[in-house]
Amino acid sequence: MRLIGQEVGADFDFESGPLIRGHLTWLEYDEQVLLMTMHHIVSDGWSMGMCC
Repeated sequence: MRLIGQEVGADFDFESGPLIRGHLTWLEYDEQVLLMTMHHIVSDGWSMGMCC
């Protein structure tokens, strides 16, 4: 939960990136969680039309 809170509060840097972040966290020896954070400009069609 601490890592999720940090990701929620982290800004994206549009000049140097990255706009997609991933964190693999080990909870136990055989249990992991992959947290992926992506800015909407990476995946939505409307934003792609604005920049590309």
